[in-house]
Amino acid sequence: MAGFLGSFDPHLKEKTIQKYQAKFGKANTLLIQRSGLFLFLKIILPLTIYLIIYTGIIIGIWFMVEGNTEIIGYSAIIGLLIIILIFLSLNLKRLLDYLMDFIIVTPKQIISYNQTGIRRRSNMTIECEKIKSIKASYRSPLFSLFNNGDMKFLSE
Repeated sequence: MAGFLGSFDPHLKEKTIQKYQAKFGKANTLLIQRSGLFLFLKIILPLTIYLIIYTGIIIGIWFMVEGNTEIIGYSAIIGLLIIILIFLSLNLKRLLDYLMDFIIVTPKQIISYNQTGIRRRSNMTIECEKIKSIKASYRSPLFSLFNNGDMKFLSE
């Protein structure tokens, strides 16, 4: 997709994995992406907290205006718009990370794609012959339970 959005392509992951599967076969192509735990902790949980706070505020307004539905309706619409704006401003990068960042492992190379913004994407390729070691680390026992951690590829 060219133009204003630059390198933003929502179908890049599917196109890229299909290209490498056609070249190396499905059995020899591995897709690594963000886990469901990342989605839950970084996106769903904050959104749930925002909505609980929003609900509490609307209930508080209900008691303050003694059930005036017109004021409550306007407050609910304005509050919901504010919640959406706050959520998007704080979590857009995390949502892009979850949806758009991925790594493809093939017998010849490892390719990492990173969407750093709506207009910017970077990718890095490491030839498998140049890899000296791979290190996996977990931040806590909870992360290791869900097989969620960081991988570091050390090359020449």
